Amino acid sequence: MSARLSDIPVKIENSGNGTVGGGLIAILREISEMLERLSRYDDTAAIDLRTLPFSPADYQRLREFLGSGEVEITLKVDGTSRVRETGYAGVWWVEHRNPDNELLAELLEITNIPEIIVTSSDEITRSASQLRERLALHSAGGNTP
Repeated sequence: MSARLSDIPVKIENSGNGTVGGGLIAILREISEMLERLSRYDDTAAIDLRTLPFSPADYQRLREFLGSGEVEITLKVDGTSRVRETGYAGVWWVEHRNPDNELLAELLEITNIPEIIVTSSDEITRSASQLRERLALHSAGGNTP
């Protein structure tokens, strides 16, 4: 009779002392290297947090280790996206949720400004045209905005 994987006892131990484990150290070193490349070569990068083999405790330690910065942005487009600067300039914690508030993606973006909040040239052109048209309507009617 052969053993099944589900028959093998597994024990997960957590020291609970708040120390950063080896998996976290590896990710933090990778983030540090990504920041160096951003600084030297303007090379952006991202880490998909949902692919990391982290326990909930590791995940919480990562959040605590990176801390919070000064910027937090919430976007409401086909669901909610939250962009939060960590305590390290250039490291952004980005969450994307669907209209039912289910988490679709969670990333650490190493960049000056996350792509989702950069306004495209087309959007700026469209806005300039809309503003010009609205001002023309107000001017034609003698109204001030």
